[in-house]
Amino acid sequence: MNIVILGAGRTGSYVASVLSEEEHNVILIDKDPKALEKASRENDVATIHATAPSWKLFEDLIDQKPNLFFCSHGR
Repeated sequence: MNIVILGAGRTGSYVASVLSEEEHNVILIDKDPKALEKASRENDVATIHATAPSWKLFEDLIDQKPNLFFCSHGR
């Protein structure tokens, strides 16, 4: 399953970790490059540095054919 997670805080990073362990394709998006670096170092996830979701970002993600978008709010 292709999954996009908005937010690399505690919840988003945890969900990304669990889903990547289950061998799902995970893309993690956040404005904090350090959080993304940590997540990609600890898990098999792709990362995108973005300050805010935009239509351009969503249009680019459509090419990945995501089955699920997950939004994690807060740290």
